[in-house]
Amino acid sequence: MASDLILDNQADDHPSLPERAVGVRPADNPSGTEARPPAMRSTVRPLGRCRSTLVRIALRDTQDLGGLLSARERTEALDQWQSRLTALIVAGRGTVLRHAERYCLARFSGNDLEQGNHAVRAIRTALLAMCLPDELAAVLALRFDHRAGGPMLCAAAVQSCQGDAPDGEPTSAALAAVAYDLAQVERQIDEANWLIAIDPDSLRVTGERFVTGRAMSFSRAHDAGVRTLIEVTGFEVSPASTAAEVDQASRVQAALGSGAQRARVRKQARQARAEAVLPGALHGTPGDLPIPDIEGYGPLTPLGKGGMSRVFVGRHQASGELRVLKTVPLAGDDDLLQRFLQEYALIAQVRHPNVALIYEQGFAEDCAYIAMEHLAGGSLHDRIGRGLSVEEVLGLMIQITLGLTTIHDRGIIHRDLKPENLMFRADGLLVLADFGIARQSSTHLTATQQGLVYGTPYYMSPEQATGRAVDARSDLYSLGVIFHELVTGNRPFDASRAEAVAYQQVHARPPSLPARAGWLQSMHDRLLAKDPAARYGSAAEVLADLRIWLAASRTATTLPLLSVGAG
Repeated sequence: MASDLILDNQADDHPSLPERAVGVRPADNPSGTEARPPAMRSTVRPLGRCRSTLVRIALRDTQDLGGLLSARERTEALDQWQSRLTALIVAGRGTVLRHAERYCLARFSGNDLEQGNHAVRAIRTALLAMCLPDELAAVLALRFDHRAGGPMLCAAAVQSCQGDAPDGEPTSAALAAVAYDLAQVERQIDEANWLIAIDPDSLRVTGERFVTGRAMSFSRAHDAGVRTLIEVTGFEVSPASTAAEVDQASRVQAALGSGAQRARVRKQARQARAEAVLPGALHGTPGDLPIPDIEGYGPLTPLGKGGMSRVFVGRHQASGELRVLKTVPLAGDDDLLQRFLQEYALIAQVRHPNVALIYEQGFAEDCAYIAMEHLAGGSLHDRIGRGLSVEEVLGLMIQITLGLTTIHDRGIIHRDLKPENLMFRADGLLVLADFGIARQSSTHLTATQQGLVYGTPYYMSPEQATGRAVDARSDLYSLGVIFHELVTGNRPFDASRAEAVAYQQVHARPPSLPARAGWLQSMHDRLLAKDPAARYGSAAEVLADLRIWLAASRTATTLPLLSVGAG
């Protein structure tokens, strides 16, 4: 094929897919996989005014680079990959929208008469990118004396966008929606051991320029729609093709063949690892999901679980740091997935010493994950009951309130503040963690509007316990419960049933602090007021009082606990 393929301006008007793009010729399908049935041709619909095509090109198994390379060398190797891929995209008259460690998102656009068909240029770039892993492996072998391992695996997903804006260009929202769809497609083709996939509508725009293979359908995670994908297996060559075009097609075909072999080996290794995981590895509970394979991280170790979420710890290959990865399944509860993705969106914007660091959010084969800092010092729950001095109690409260002030200033409400979600770094600093049910005060989740209750009954405010709207003052009530527990070693309200605890939160008067801590009673009562209007107006107000009390505590004696049981 010529390197500057140009379609005439009628390419977008073809009424249906060309015959060779619908069926699979025996020569194109040596594995014997069943070809697409003719009935699937009816899924092709006119695209209308299509002015852009997006490509997501992923580099898999990047964790293999970390074995014998230093962090600096690994970064250098990945930079080589990104540089070569960027050059390839620019040569195809594309624009890089985003470069991440594992993938690159690029856009090919423009008037077909002036710049050539954008869909053709996009698929051509994706096919040529399949040659990069072998080329890069040869370069890295010389650069790092064969310590970088063998070739990695490259895959690509391609989809065109309709022009919704007045000038015919897709809007930002349309581009974002396609980018999200491409991330899902990448996971599907990874599971199917495909290397390049495109949807039928986008393939039609190219005008029979490529060889296609298998087809599959899958249900999309974010709606009820069914998505059809077609495998792209190479360049189309004909008797009229030049020697250079035939050579290029042969090189790409060889790269696709070696890539497909690596994909099969990768899947077998992944299955072997999954089978090696004993059932119930997490807290001895049978039926738990196997440990996921998340690229960019070393082998994961289970830490725990909560509801449908699973928590693991693994070493980030690029930085060498231990990180905690919280995962939820993609299939199942849509509301759970929505809240999980919202957790990342909310907290990724926050940088404060008393708020846990969130590094990234991504998708593995069948789960979404959030990577956050590994907090090695344990939780506040573990410290309660050991005997704390007045200064220690107030110091801990100040650290919690500093974190609350930060998130509240950004309109974020935690909604599940409790000792288990307050973690210590190795240097002893206390941080807010686990924002799984947090929300932004300007947003309204459907579940909240319907009166569903989220949170832990022992620490939830009266308004939260009754399913009413909450604001930052709800977190201050939870802070009051923690304050009571720090001082006394016991929660203010306790019962064997969650409903009974919730009833007490709404109706019962909290017990008084012991006499020796009576000078803290006014702050205690104001935090635990049943009426939000009677509480502190903000975490900043609490912080101001805490600092006054801390200064006054310099002359106080050790604050004894009334009970060693923290509940």
